[in-house]
Amino acid sequence: MEDGSRTIRLPQAIRQACAEALAAGRPIGDTKAARVARIAIAVDGLNAIAASLPDTYHWRFTTAEAFLVKLDACRAKRGGAKEVNALYWRDTVATMEAYMVMSVWRMVDIADAALALVETDAIVPAAILARSALESAVQFVHDARTMAASLDHARTHDMATVTVMSEELEKFLLQTVYASRQTGTDPLYKSKNILTVIEKVAKVAKGDPIASEYEMLCELTHPNFLGRSVYFAGVQPKEIPGDEVRLISHRNGVNADAVLQSTLWALSWAIERQASSTHLIQSAIGDLFGAFPFLTKRTIN
Repeated sequence: MEDGSRTIRLPQAIRQACAEALAAGRPIGDTKAARVARIAIAVDGLNAIAASLPDTYHWRFTTAEAFLVKLDACRAKRGGAKEVNALYWRDTVATMEAYMVMSVWRMVDIADAALALVETDAIVPAAILARSALESAVQFVHDARTMAASLDHARTHDMATVTVMSEELEKFLLQTVYASRQTGTDPLYKSKNILTVIEKVAKVAKGDPIASEYEMLCELTHPNFLGRSVYFAGVQPKEIPGDEVRLISHRNGVNADAVLQSTLWALSWAIERQASSTHLIQSAIGDLFGAFPFLTKRTIN
């Protein structure tokens, strides 16, 4: 099985600018410039995770009906709490891992495409993808915290003697993994409103201007003036005040740098938080299986 080969390719000019800025100590604290300057570190961190993932992940998926069949078979063999918990939590963790893997790949693909557009000075489409990256990361941060907390709570029980299951966690995973806003979607799978999720994450990530940067990227994404203003190149005033020739050009104009900085900020934040939240889930899974090694043993094929 070959390792996954797709990674985020950071343009050399950006990597060099980040290195110079950090070496000079120009970005300070949690400023916007500091976040942008850390994008190379963020990219390398997520690339390391992506490189550790298999090219093809084998997700052992079990429907509720199939799980009950396996559960009956387990009990028929006089399986106790250990065997039932191994059956249940292997299946639950497999769903979490599959969601995590797909989310990492999604971020890698979005960020790589966005940075390729930045390299060609296609700032508007890069900003549109940066908005998607920010939404994806915010959602994953929120979901990873819930998953990790659920695993940590499960670990407080003695799984060697007590059967531990969570209907609440099962519903959460169904809504999270199969989320959709398409017409006719079963209410069980209706995705969370991203603005609500952003508000929740912003309260935890204090100091990060998530809401304001997201608002700007949304304005760029929608067919509003901000997304067209990057082509505004300058003004040639005439004799009468208020009479002028406005120069527009299919090149980046006066607002392009501000748009670029918001784009790079969003990509840097999204990539870094995707990586840290992936580690959070991996750590919680490792702690659960470390506390109860028998959970990793397959009881029913």
